[in-house]
Amino acid sequence: MRQACDLLREMEHSGVFPGVRAYSAAIAACKPSGDWRVAKMLLEELNFKRSNSSQISQRQGPTVLTYTSAISTCIKYAEFEWASQLMNEMRSRDLAPNRYTYNVMLRVCAEDAKRRGDLHVVLEVFHDMTVVRGVKPDSYTFGALLTACKRAGNGTQALLFVEQRRS
Repeated sequence: MRQACDLLREMEHSGVFPGVRAYSAAIAACKPSGDWRVAKMLLEELNFKRSNSSQISQRQGPTVLTYTSAISTCIKYAEFEWASQLMNEMRSRDLAPNRYTYNVMLRVCAEDAKRRGDLHVVLEVFHDMTVVRGVKPDSYTFGALLTACKRAGNGTQALLFVEQRRS
């Protein structure tokens, strides 16, 4: 992760402006360590440069991949608040979360369910994914849901998800 950030700085010092792909890659490099604070700083930097620089156009802002990578950095430390903020920001920019984005968000929720001891947020995200947005769940979706049930100690809901998966 540190190397990715250093590479962004090196690019700038060499006169090469790092675009959204370079920032997305640097944000993705934060996932293994779960360093969501660095990912947040990089996303804010990209948005600032997008707004205040002639080197990057308005349409070269963060993509679904950029946001999904940022959300994935929240899994390790169950940083649900920022992950939720990112989902809202995506929607405000007319970027539709895809199945992978929702699966990553559900993994954040699964970690958060352990801390909260309930599945309220997990159920909200799953409802948004399947009912509101019409995104079809896959085996990774149900894996995240079952993990959340386990962490929240809710075997009854786990059985309901298994039954839903079968139908």
